[in-house]
Amino acid sequence: MPGITDRGSDQQSAEFGLTSFEGSIRKVVQLVLMAVQLRDGPAQLKDRLETLARRLEEAAAEQRLPEPLPDLGSALRTVTGPDVERAAELLERGRGFLLSRRIEARADLGDLRSAHPGLAHEFEQLTAVLTTEPAEPAVGDPGGAERARLAGLRASRALDELVVRIRTEPGFEDFLRPPTAEQLRALAADGPVIVLNHASDNCHALVVTARSITARHLDIGAAEVTDAARQLREAVDAINAQGSSRRTPAELVAAGAEVRRTLSWTWHKIVRPVLDLAGAGAPGADGASWPRIWWVPTGAFNALPLHAAQCTRPDCEYDGCGAALDTVVSSYVPGFQTLAYARARAGRRDTSGVGGALLVASPEDDLPGVASAARYAAGLLGASEPLVGAAATREAVLAALGTTPWAHFGCHATTDPAEPSGALLHLPSGEPLSVLDICRARPRAARLAFLTACSTARTSDRLADEAIHVTSAFLLAGFPTAVGALWEIDSTHADQVTRAFYRRAAADDADTPALALHHAVRELRERIPDRPHVWAAYVHAGA
Repeated sequence: MPGITDRGSDQQSAEFGLTSFEGSIRKVVQLVLMAVQLRDGPAQLKDRLETLARRLEEAAAEQRLPEPLPDLGSALRTVTGPDVERAAELLERGRGFLLSRRIEARADLGDLRSAHPGLAHEFEQLTAVLTTEPAEPAVGDPGGAERARLAGLRASRALDELVVRIRTEPGFEDFLRPPTAEQLRALAADGPVIVLNHASDNCHALVVTARSITARHLDIGAAEVTDAARQLREAVDAINAQGSSRRTPAELVAAGAEVRRTLSWTWHKIVRPVLDLAGAGAPGADGASWPRIWWVPTGAFNALPLHAAQCTRPDCEYDGCGAALDTVVSSYVPGFQTLAYARARAGRRDTSGVGGALLVASPEDDLPGVASAARYAAGLLGASEPLVGAAATREAVLAALGTTPWAHFGCHATTDPAEPSGALLHLPSGEPLSVLDICRARPRAARLAFLTACSTARTSDRLADEAIHVTSAFLLAGFPTAVGALWEIDSTHADQVTRAFYRRAAADDADTPALALHHAVRELRERIPDRPHVWAAYVHAGA
Protein backbone atom coordinates (compact mmCIF):
# COMPACT_ATOMS: atom_id res chain seq x y z
CA MET A 1 0.00 0.00 0.00
CA PRO A 2 2.78 2.55 0.70
CA GLY A 3 4.23 1.85 -2.75
CA ILE A 4 0.92 2.20 -4.54
CA THR A 5 0.05 5.42 -2.71
CA ASP A 6 3.49 6.93 -3.17
CA ARG A 7 3.59 10.56 -2.04
CA GLY A 8 4.98 11.52 -5.41
CA SER A 9 1.94 10.17 -7.24
CA ASP A 10 -0.93 12.44 -8.14
CA GLN A 11 -4.12 12.02 -6.12
CA GLN A 12 -6.09 10.28 -8.87
CA SER A 13 -3.35 7.68 -9.48
CA ALA A 14 -3.08 6.95 -5.76
CA GLU A 15 -6.85 6.54 -5.46
CA PHE A 16 -6.90 4.20 -8.43
CA GLY A 17 -4.10 2.12 -6.93
CA LEU A 18 -5.87 1.82 -3.59
CA THR A 19 -8.93 0.34 -5.31
CA SER A 20 -7.06 -2.98 -5.33
CA PHE A 21 -7.16 -2.95 -1.51
CA GLU A 22 -10.76 -1.80 -1.09
CA GLY A 23 -12.04 -3.47 2.07
CA SER A 24 -9.02 -5.80 2.43
CA ILE A 25 -7.96 -4.55 5.85
CA ARG A 26 -11.53 -4.77 7.11
CA LYS A 27 -11.75 -8.42 5.99
CA VAL A 28 -8.50 -9.31 7.74
CA VAL A 29 -9.66 -7.66 10.97
CA GLN A 30 -12.99 -9.48 10.73
CA LEU A 31 -11.20 -12.84 10.53
CA VAL A 32 -8.93 -11.98 13.46
CA LEU A 33 -11.84 -10.95 15.68
CA MET A 34 -13.90 -14.01 14.77
CA ALA A 35 -10.95 -16.25 15.64
CA VAL A 36 -10.51 -14.49 19.01
CA GLN A 37 -14.23 -14.91 19.75
CA LEU A 38 -14.10 -18.64 19.00
CA ARG A 39 -11.03 -19.01 21.19
CA ASP A 40 -11.86 -16.77 24.15
CA GLY A 41 -15.67 -16.55 24.13
CA PRO A 42 -16.37 -19.90 25.83
CA ALA A 43 -13.93 -19.14 28.65
CA GLN A 44 -15.58 -15.76 29.28
CA LEU A 45 -19.01 -17.42 29.28
CA LYS A 46 -17.78 -19.97 31.85
CA ASP A 47 -16.53 -17.14 34.11
CA ARG A 48 -19.87 -15.36 33.93
CA LEU A 49 -21.82 -18.54 34.63
CA GLU A 50 -19.71 -19.08 37.75
CA THR A 51 -20.37 -15.47 38.82
CA LEU A 52 -24.10 -15.98 38.27
CA ALA A 53 -24.13 -19.16 40.38
CA ARG A 54 -22.22 -17.47 43.21
CA ARG A 55 -24.56 -14.46 43.31
CA LEU A 56 -27.65 -16.68 43.35
CA GLU A 57 -26.24 -18.78 46.21
CA GLU A 58 -25.37 -15.68 48.24
CA ALA A 59 -28.80 -14.16 47.67
CA ALA A 60 -30.56 -17.41 48.67
CA ALA A 61 -28.48 -17.74 51.83
CA GLU A 62 -29.31 -14.16 52.84
CA GLN A 63 -32.98 -14.48 51.74
CA ARG A 64 -32.83 -11.49 49.39
CA LEU A 65 -33.14 -10.78 45.72
CA PRO A 66 -29.86 -11.20 43.79
CA GLU A 67 -27.89 -8.22 42.53
CA PRO A 68 -28.17 -7.41 38.80
CA LEU A 69 -27.10 -10.53 36.96
CA PRO A 70 -24.35 -10.57 34.34
CA ASP A 71 -25.34 -10.50 30.69
CA LEU A 72 -24.49 -14.02 29.56
CA GLY A 73 -25.18 -13.31 25.89
CA SER A 74 -22.59 -10.56 25.76
CA ALA A 75 -19.90 -13.06 26.76
CA LEU A 76 -20.27 -14.64 23.34
CA ARG A 77 -20.25 -11.26 21.57
CA THR A 78 -17.49 -9.29 23.32
CA VAL A 79 -13.79 -10.05 23.62
CA THR A 80 -10.71 -8.19 24.79
CA GLY A 81 -7.01 -8.91 24.98
CA PRO A 82 -3.74 -8.40 23.08
CA ASP A 83 -5.08 -9.80 19.79
CA VAL A 84 -8.01 -7.39 19.85
CA GLU A 85 -5.58 -4.53 20.46
CA ARG A 86 -3.42 -5.63 17.53
CA ALA A 87 -6.52 -5.83 15.33
CA ALA A 88 -7.37 -2.24 16.28
CA GLU A 89 -3.82 -1.14 15.42
CA LEU A 90 -4.00 -2.92 12.06
CA LEU A 91 -7.37 -1.42 11.16
CA GLU A 92 -6.08 2.07 11.93
CA ARG A 93 -2.89 1.52 9.99
CA GLY A 94 -4.59 0.21 6.83
CA ARG A 95 -7.31 2.86 6.49
CA GLY A 96 -7.22 6.55 5.67
CA PHE A 97 -3.93 6.00 3.89
CA LEU A 98 -4.08 9.15 1.79
CA LEU A 99 -5.16 11.20 4.80
CA SER A 100 -2.22 9.85 6.80
CA ARG A 101 0.18 10.81 4.01
CA ARG A 102 -1.00 14.40 4.25
CA ILE A 103 -0.94 14.48 8.04
CA GLU A 104 2.67 13.27 8.18
CA ALA A 105 3.72 16.19 5.96
CA ARG A 106 2.47 18.50 8.74
CA ALA A 107 4.12 16.72 11.62
CA ASP A 108 5.12 18.74 14.66
CA LEU A 109 8.87 19.18 14.25
CA GLY A 110 9.47 21.19 17.41
CA ASP A 111 11.45 18.52 19.24
CA LEU A 112 13.30 17.44 16.09
CA ARG A 113 14.18 21.04 15.26
CA SER A 114 15.64 21.55 18.72
CA ALA A 115 17.68 18.35 18.73
CA HIS A 116 18.55 17.99 15.04
CA PRO A 117 17.85 21.21 13.11
CA GLY A 118 19.48 19.86 9.95
CA LEU A 119 17.16 16.86 9.79
CA ALA A 120 14.13 19.04 10.46
CA HIS A 121 15.14 21.44 7.69
CA GLU A 122 15.61 18.55 5.24
CA PHE A 123 12.19 17.16 6.21
CA GLU A 124 10.53 20.53 5.57
CA GLN A 125 12.22 20.90 2.19
CA LEU A 126 11.10 17.48 0.98
CA THR A 127 7.52 17.84 2.20
CA ALA A 128 7.33 21.26 0.54
CA VAL A 129 8.18 19.63 -2.78
CA LEU A 130 5.48 17.00 -2.26
CA THR A 131 2.69 19.29 -1.06
CA THR A 132 3.12 22.26 -3.38
CA GLU A 133 0.56 22.43 -6.17
CA PRO A 134 2.30 21.42 -9.41
CA ALA A 135 2.73 24.19 -11.95
CA GLU A 136 1.10 23.94 -15.36
CA PRO A 137 3.56 22.62 -17.98
CA ALA A 138 4.99 25.35 -20.20
CA VAL A 139 3.65 25.59 -23.72
CA GLY A 140 5.88 23.65 -26.10
CA ASP A 141 7.38 21.54 -23.31
CA PRO A 142 5.64 18.15 -23.59
CA GLY A 143 8.08 16.52 -21.15
CA GLY A 144 7.49 19.05 -18.35
CA ALA A 145 4.71 17.06 -16.67
CA GLU A 146 6.75 13.87 -16.70
CA ARG A 147 9.78 15.61 -15.17
CA ALA A 148 7.59 17.03 -12.44
CA ARG A 149 6.19 13.58 -11.71
CA LEU A 150 9.64 12.03 -11.49
CA ALA A 151 10.81 14.85 -9.21
CA GLY A 152 7.92 14.07 -6.88
CA LEU A 153 8.78 10.37 -6.85
CA ARG A 154 12.43 11.13 -6.07
CA ALA A 155 11.40 13.45 -3.24
CA SER A 156 9.11 10.75 -1.83
CA ARG A 157 11.89 8.16 -1.85
CA ALA A 158 14.25 10.64 -0.21
CA LEU A 159 11.65 11.36 2.47
CA ASP A 160 11.27 7.63 3.21
CA GLU A 161 15.04 7.37 3.65
CA LEU A 162 15.09 10.49 5.83
CA VAL A 163 12.40 9.10 8.15
CA VAL A 164 14.49 5.94 8.60
CA ARG A 165 17.50 8.10 9.52
CA ILE A 166 15.47 10.16 11.98
CA ARG A 167 14.31 6.98 13.73
CA THR A 168 17.92 6.02 14.42
CA GLU A 169 18.34 9.10 16.61
CA PRO A 170 17.79 8.60 20.37
CA GLY A 171 14.31 9.71 21.39
CA PHE A 172 12.91 9.63 17.86
CA GLU A 173 12.47 5.87 17.41
CA ASP A 174 8.69 6.29 16.95
CA PHE A 175 8.82 9.27 14.59
CA LEU A 176 5.78 9.07 12.25
CA ARG A 177 5.03 5.50 13.26
CA PRO A 178 1.35 4.40 13.33
CA PRO A 179 -0.27 4.66 16.78
CA THR A 180 0.07 1.79 19.22
CA ALA A 181 -2.79 0.36 21.27
CA GLU A 182 -1.58 2.42 24.23
CA GLN A 183 -1.77 5.58 22.14
CA LEU A 184 -5.24 4.62 20.86
CA ARG A 185 -6.46 4.30 24.44
CA ALA A 186 -4.90 7.65 25.34
CA LEU A 187 -6.94 9.29 22.57
CA ALA A 188 -10.10 8.00 24.27
CA ALA A 189 -9.40 9.86 27.50
CA ASP A 190 -12.09 12.47 26.72
CA GLY A 191 -14.66 9.88 25.68
CA PRO A 192 -14.92 6.51 23.93
CA VAL A 193 -13.87 6.16 20.30
CA ILE A 194 -16.01 3.65 18.42
CA VAL A 195 -14.65 2.00 15.26
CA LEU A 196 -17.32 0.21 13.21
CA ASN A 197 -15.77 -2.45 10.99
CA HIS A 198 -17.84 -3.23 7.88
CA ALA A 199 -16.32 -6.35 6.34
CA SER A 200 -17.46 -8.97 3.84
CA ASP A 201 -19.78 -10.82 6.22
CA ASN A 202 -19.80 -10.03 9.93
CA CYS A 203 -19.61 -6.59 11.49
CA HIS A 204 -17.80 -5.65 14.69
CA ALA A 205 -17.52 -2.56 16.84
CA LEU A 206 -14.17 -1.81 18.44
CA VAL A 207 -14.91 0.19 21.58
CA VAL A 208 -11.80 2.07 22.66
CA THR A 209 -11.80 3.64 26.11
CA ALA A 210 -8.99 4.97 28.26
CA ARG A 211 -8.79 1.57 29.99
CA SER A 212 -9.43 -1.03 27.30
CA ILE A 213 -10.15 -1.97 23.70
CA THR A 214 -13.14 -4.29 23.41
CA ALA A 215 -14.50 -5.94 20.27
CA ARG A 216 -18.24 -6.51 20.08
CA HIS A 217 -19.85 -8.64 17.43
CA LEU A 218 -22.87 -6.77 16.05
CA ASP A 219 -25.98 -8.81 15.34
CA ILE A 220 -26.14 -7.63 11.73
CA GLY A 221 -24.52 -8.73 8.51
CA ALA A 222 -22.45 -6.54 6.24
CA ALA A 223 -25.02 -6.82 3.43
CA GLU A 224 -27.71 -5.62 5.85
CA VAL A 225 -25.71 -2.48 6.61
CA THR A 226 -25.10 -1.86 2.91
CA ASP A 227 -28.82 -2.23 2.15
CA ALA A 228 -29.78 0.10 5.01
CA ALA A 229 -27.34 2.77 3.80
CA ARG A 230 -28.61 2.48 0.21
CA GLN A 231 -32.27 2.61 1.21
CA LEU A 232 -31.66 5.64 3.42
CA ARG A 233 -29.92 7.56 0.64
CA GLU A 234 -32.64 6.66 -1.85
CA ALA A 235 -35.33 7.80 0.60
CA VAL A 236 -33.58 11.12 1.33
CA ASP A 237 -32.97 11.71 -2.38
CA ALA A 238 -36.66 11.05 -3.05
CA ILE A 239 -37.74 13.56 -0.39
CA ASN A 240 -35.34 16.22 -1.71
CA ALA A 241 -36.14 15.69 -5.40
CA GLN A 242 -37.35 18.82 -7.20
CA GLY A 243 -38.89 19.75 -10.55
CA SER A 244 -39.84 16.90 -12.85
CA SER A 245 -38.24 14.41 -10.45
CA ARG A 246 -40.50 15.40 -7.55
CA ARG A 247 -42.29 12.39 -6.09
CA THR A 248 -45.98 11.86 -5.49
CA PRO A 249 -47.45 12.45 -2.01
CA ALA A 250 -47.68 8.69 -1.45
CA GLU A 251 -44.02 8.23 -2.42
CA LEU A 252 -42.96 11.05 -0.08
CA VAL A 253 -44.85 9.45 2.81
CA ALA A 254 -43.15 6.11 2.09
CA ALA A 255 -39.73 7.77 1.89
CA GLY A 256 -40.26 9.53 5.22
CA ALA A 257 -41.27 6.23 6.81
CA GLU A 258 -38.11 4.61 5.42
CA VAL A 259 -35.91 7.29 7.01
CA ARG A 260 -37.56 6.77 10.39
CA ARG A 261 -37.31 2.98 10.04
CA THR A 262 -33.58 3.20 9.26
CA LEU A 263 -32.93 5.45 12.25
CA SER A 264 -34.79 2.97 14.48
CA TRP A 265 -32.84 0.02 13.05
CA THR A 266 -29.56 1.92 13.50
CA TRP A 267 -30.42 2.66 17.13
CA HIS A 268 -31.31 -0.92 18.11
CA LYS A 269 -28.74 -2.80 16.02
CA ILE A 270 -25.69 -0.54 16.20
CA VAL A 271 -25.77 2.53 18.41
CA ARG A 272 -27.50 1.34 21.59
CA PRO A 273 -25.49 -1.91 21.96
CA VAL A 274 -22.26 0.05 21.49
CA LEU A 275 -23.24 2.81 23.91
CA ASP A 276 -24.21 0.23 26.52
CA LEU A 277 -20.78 -1.39 26.19
CA ALA A 278 -19.09 2.02 26.40
CA GLY A 279 -21.06 2.87 29.56
CA ALA A 280 -23.05 5.66 27.91
CA GLY A 281 -26.34 3.97 27.10
CA ALA A 282 -28.67 5.91 29.40
CA PRO A 283 -29.85 9.53 28.99
CA GLY A 284 -27.88 12.00 31.08
CA ALA A 285 -29.38 13.56 34.18
CA ASP A 286 -30.72 17.10 33.94
CA GLY A 287 -27.92 19.58 34.47
CA ALA A 288 -25.20 16.97 34.07
CA SER A 289 -22.45 17.45 31.53
CA TRP A 290 -22.99 15.66 28.25
CA PRO A 291 -20.68 12.67 27.60
CA ARG A 292 -18.68 12.77 24.35
CA ILE A 293 -18.23 9.97 21.86
CA TRP A 294 -16.26 9.76 18.62
CA TRP A 295 -17.40 7.58 15.70
CA VAL A 296 -14.96 6.06 13.19
CA PRO A 297 -17.21 4.36 10.62
CA THR A 298 -15.86 2.18 7.83
CA GLY A 299 -17.45 1.07 4.57
CA ALA A 300 -21.23 1.46 4.42
CA PHE A 301 -21.36 2.63 8.05
CA ASN A 302 -20.15 6.00 6.72
CA ALA A 303 -23.58 6.66 5.20
CA LEU A 304 -25.57 6.12 8.41
CA PRO A 305 -26.39 9.07 10.74
CA LEU A 306 -25.19 7.33 13.89
CA HIS A 307 -25.43 10.58 15.87
CA ALA A 308 -29.15 10.83 15.09
CA ALA A 309 -30.14 7.18 15.55
CA GLN A 310 -33.33 6.88 17.52
CA CYS A 311 -36.44 4.80 18.05
CA THR A 312 -39.59 6.52 19.30
CA ARG A 313 -42.13 4.04 17.91
CA PRO A 314 -44.82 3.19 20.49
CA ASP A 315 -45.30 -0.24 18.91
CA CYS A 316 -41.58 -1.13 18.77
CA GLU A 317 -40.91 -4.83 19.25
CA TYR A 318 -37.50 -4.19 20.87
CA ASP A 319 -36.66 -3.09 24.41
CA GLY A 320 -34.56 -0.03 25.13
CA CYS A 321 -35.97 2.58 22.76
CA GLY A 322 -34.23 5.93 22.92
CA ALA A 323 -32.15 8.42 20.97
CA ALA A 324 -28.46 9.14 20.56
CA LEU A 325 -29.19 12.88 20.69
CA ASP A 326 -30.62 12.40 24.19
CA THR A 327 -27.64 10.36 25.37
CA VAL A 328 -24.28 11.59 24.02
CA VAL A 329 -22.64 14.36 22.01
CA SER A 330 -21.35 12.66 18.86
CA SER A 331 -18.41 13.56 16.65
CA TYR A 332 -16.95 11.83 13.60
CA VAL A 333 -13.32 11.36 12.62
CA PRO A 334 -11.75 9.41 9.73
CA GLY A 335 -9.36 7.74 12.18
CA PHE A 336 -7.26 8.09 15.31
CA GLN A 337 -4.42 9.87 13.52
CA THR A 338 -6.80 12.56 12.30
CA LEU A 339 -8.22 12.92 15.81
CA ALA A 340 -4.72 13.28 17.27
CA TYR A 341 -3.84 15.85 14.60
CA ALA A 342 -7.04 17.84 15.23
CA ARG A 343 -6.42 17.94 18.97
CA ALA A 344 -2.83 18.99 18.48
CA ARG A 345 -3.98 21.82 16.20
CA ALA A 346 -6.58 22.90 18.76
CA GLY A 347 -3.88 23.35 21.36
CA ARG A 348 -1.28 24.90 19.08
CA ARG A 349 -2.77 27.93 17.29
CA ASP A 350 -0.65 30.87 16.18
CA THR A 351 -2.82 33.91 16.93
CA SER A 352 -0.30 36.60 16.01
CA GLY A 353 -1.57 38.87 13.25
CA VAL A 354 -4.78 36.94 12.68
CA GLY A 355 -8.41 37.44 13.56
CA GLY A 356 -11.90 38.00 12.30
CA ALA A 357 -13.68 35.40 10.24
CA LEU A 358 -14.06 34.30 6.64
CA LEU A 359 -17.77 34.14 5.86
CA VAL A 360 -18.87 33.13 2.36
CA ALA A 361 -22.50 33.14 1.28
CA SER A 362 -24.61 32.76 -1.83
CA PRO A 363 -27.03 35.61 -2.60
CA GLU A 364 -30.54 35.49 -1.14
CA ASP A 365 -32.13 34.92 -4.55
CA ASP A 366 -30.05 31.75 -4.89
CA LEU A 367 -30.18 30.31 -1.37
CA PRO A 368 -32.74 32.19 0.76
CA GLY A 369 -31.61 32.88 4.30
CA VAL A 370 -27.97 31.90 3.81
CA ALA A 371 -26.56 35.42 3.43
CA SER A 372 -28.60 36.79 6.34
CA ALA A 373 -27.43 33.91 8.55
CA ALA A 374 -23.82 34.66 7.59
CA ARG A 375 -24.31 38.32 8.52
CA TYR A 376 -25.82 37.22 11.84
CA ALA A 377 -22.75 35.08 12.51
CA ALA A 378 -20.46 37.96 11.52
CA GLY A 379 -22.11 40.18 14.09
CA LEU A 380 -21.60 37.65 16.88
CA LEU A 381 -17.99 37.02 15.85
CA GLY A 382 -17.13 40.69 15.44
CA ALA A 383 -16.16 40.01 11.84
CA SER A 384 -16.36 42.14 8.73
CA GLU A 385 -19.10 41.81 6.12
CA PRO A 386 -19.41 38.33 4.51
CA LEU A 387 -18.21 37.71 0.97
CA VAL A 388 -21.51 37.40 -0.91
CA GLY A 389 -21.96 36.50 -4.55
CA ALA A 390 -19.23 37.60 -6.95
CA ALA A 391 -17.04 38.90 -4.10
CA ALA A 392 -16.41 35.32 -2.92
CA THR A 393 -13.65 34.51 -5.41
CA ARG A 394 -11.34 31.52 -5.13
CA GLU A 395 -8.33 33.85 -4.73
CA ALA A 396 -9.96 35.82 -1.90
CA VAL A 397 -11.09 32.68 -0.09
CA LEU A 398 -7.72 30.91 -0.25
CA ALA A 399 -5.93 34.07 0.91
CA ALA A 400 -8.27 34.44 3.91
CA LEU A 401 -8.03 30.79 4.95
CA GLY A 402 -4.44 31.33 6.06
CA THR A 403 -5.25 33.94 8.69
CA THR A 404 -8.78 33.36 9.93
CA PRO A 405 -9.86 31.34 12.99
CA TRP A 406 -13.43 30.91 11.68
CA ALA A 407 -14.36 29.78 8.15
CA HIS A 408 -18.05 29.76 7.24
CA PHE A 409 -19.42 28.62 3.87
CA GLY A 410 -23.07 28.92 2.89
CA CYS A 411 -23.10 27.82 -0.73
CA HIS A 412 -23.60 24.87 -3.06
CA ALA A 413 -21.43 21.74 -3.03
CA THR A 414 -21.21 18.52 -5.00
CA THR A 415 -19.63 15.11 -4.49
CA ASP A 416 -18.43 12.55 -6.99
CA PRO A 417 -19.48 9.00 -5.95
CA ALA A 418 -16.73 7.50 -8.09
CA GLU A 419 -13.85 9.87 -7.31
CA PRO A 420 -13.20 10.71 -3.64
CA SER A 421 -11.16 13.84 -4.35
CA GLY A 422 -13.77 15.12 -6.83
CA ALA A 423 -15.84 16.85 -4.13
CA LEU A 424 -16.19 20.61 -4.59
CA LEU A 425 -17.47 23.71 -2.89
CA HIS A 426 -19.09 25.88 -5.55
CA LEU A 427 -18.16 29.39 -4.49
CA PRO A 428 -20.78 32.10 -5.12
CA SER A 429 -18.38 33.67 -7.64
CA GLY A 430 -18.91 30.63 -9.85
CA GLU A 431 -15.44 29.21 -9.18
CA PRO A 432 -14.85 25.77 -7.64
CA LEU A 433 -12.90 25.12 -4.44
CA SER A 434 -11.77 21.50 -4.49
CA VAL A 435 -10.85 19.09 -1.71
CA LEU A 436 -7.20 19.36 -2.77
CA ASP A 437 -7.36 23.17 -2.73
CA ILE A 438 -8.57 23.03 0.86
CA CYS A 439 -6.01 20.40 1.91
CA ARG A 440 -3.18 22.59 0.63
CA ALA A 441 -4.26 25.56 2.76
CA ARG A 442 -1.97 26.43 5.67
CA PRO A 443 -4.12 28.20 8.29
CA ARG A 444 -2.16 29.53 11.27
CA ALA A 445 -4.98 30.11 13.74
CA ALA A 446 -7.75 27.82 12.50
CA ARG A 447 -10.51 27.13 15.00
CA LEU A 448 -13.68 26.08 13.16
CA ALA A 449 -15.01 25.43 9.67
CA PHE A 450 -18.81 25.62 9.40
CA LEU A 451 -20.21 24.29 6.13
CA THR A 452 -23.89 24.79 5.35
CA ALA A 453 -23.55 23.15 1.98
CA CYS A 454 -25.03 19.91 0.68
CA SER A 455 -23.27 16.57 1.22
CA THR A 456 -20.02 18.08 2.51
CA ALA A 457 -19.56 15.08 4.85
CA ARG A 458 -20.64 12.44 2.33
CA THR A 459 -18.03 9.76 1.71
CA SER A 460 -17.49 8.52 -1.82
CA ASP A 461 -18.98 5.14 -2.68
CA ARG A 462 -15.49 4.12 -3.82
CA LEU A 463 -12.66 4.08 -1.27
CA ALA A 464 -15.02 4.80 1.61
CA ASP A 465 -12.21 3.99 4.06
CA GLU A 466 -10.24 7.00 2.87
CA ALA A 467 -13.01 9.33 4.16
CA ILE A 468 -12.09 12.03 1.66
CA HIS A 469 -14.74 14.78 1.52
CA VAL A 470 -14.99 18.52 2.01
CA THR A 471 -15.40 18.33 5.80
CA SER A 472 -12.38 16.07 6.34
CA ALA A 473 -10.37 18.30 3.98
CA PHE A 474 -10.80 21.19 6.42
CA LEU A 475 -9.56 18.94 9.25
CA LEU A 476 -6.46 18.11 7.22
CA ALA A 477 -5.93 21.75 6.36
CA GLY A 478 -5.57 22.40 10.08
CA PHE A 479 -9.06 23.26 11.35
CA PRO A 480 -9.42 21.20 14.54
CA THR A 481 -13.19 20.99 14.22
CA ALA A 482 -15.72 21.24 11.40
CA VAL A 483 -19.45 21.04 10.79
CA GLY A 484 -20.80 19.46 7.61
CA ALA A 485 -23.81 17.69 6.13
CA LEU A 486 -24.34 14.05 5.18
CA TRP A 487 -26.74 14.86 2.36
CA GLU A 488 -28.70 17.65 0.72
CA ILE A 489 -29.99 20.34 3.07
CA ASP A 490 -32.43 23.19 2.49
CA SER A 491 -31.40 26.77 3.10
CA THR A 492 -34.35 27.65 5.37
CA HIS A 493 -33.48 25.04 8.00
CA ALA A 494 -29.77 25.69 7.47
CA ASP A 495 -30.48 29.30 8.48
CA GLN A 496 -32.08 28.10 11.74
CA VAL A 497 -29.25 25.69 12.56
CA THR A 498 -26.62 28.34 11.76
CA ARG A 499 -28.17 30.93 14.06
CA ALA A 500 -28.70 28.45 16.90
CA PHE A 501 -25.14 27.20 16.54
CA TYR A 502 -23.44 30.61 16.62
CA ARG A 503 -25.58 31.82 19.52
CA ARG A 504 -23.91 29.10 21.57
CA ALA A 505 -20.47 28.83 19.97
CA ALA A 506 -19.76 32.58 19.95
CA ALA A 507 -21.17 33.45 23.39
CA ASP A 508 -19.00 34.66 26.26
CA ASP A 509 -19.53 31.30 28.01
CA ALA A 510 -19.32 29.50 24.69
CA ASP A 511 -20.14 25.85 24.23
CA THR A 512 -17.66 23.71 22.37
CA PRO A 513 -18.53 23.45 18.66
CA ALA A 514 -19.64 19.85 19.14
CA LEU A 515 -22.00 20.77 21.98
CA ALA A 516 -23.25 23.88 20.16
CA LEU A 517 -24.22 21.81 17.12
CA HIS A 518 -25.71 19.11 19.36
CA HIS A 519 -28.10 21.61 20.94
CA ALA A 520 -28.87 23.30 17.60
CA VAL A 521 -29.90 19.96 16.09
CA ARG A 522 -31.95 19.06 19.18
CA GLU A 523 -33.79 22.38 18.89
CA LEU A 524 -34.60 21.66 15.24
CA ARG A 525 -35.71 18.13 16.10
CA GLU A 526 -38.06 19.53 18.73
CA ARG A 527 -39.70 21.78 16.11
CA ILE A 528 -40.01 19.12 13.40
CA PRO A 529 -39.69 15.71 15.07
CA ASP A 530 -41.39 13.93 12.17
CA ARG A 531 -38.83 15.15 9.59
CA PRO A 532 -35.55 13.51 10.61
CA HIS A 533 -34.17 13.84 7.08
CA VAL A 534 -33.81 17.55 7.89
CA TRP A 535 -32.09 17.55 11.29
CA ALA A 536 -30.15 14.28 11.00
CA ALA A 537 -28.03 15.66 8.14
CA TYR A 538 -25.81 17.89 10.31
CA VAL A 539 -22.64 16.35 11.73
CA HIS A 540 -19.69 17.48 13.81
CA ALA A 541 -16.20 16.27 12.90
CA GLY A 542 -12.87 16.56 14.66
CA ALA A 543 -11.74 17.36 18.19
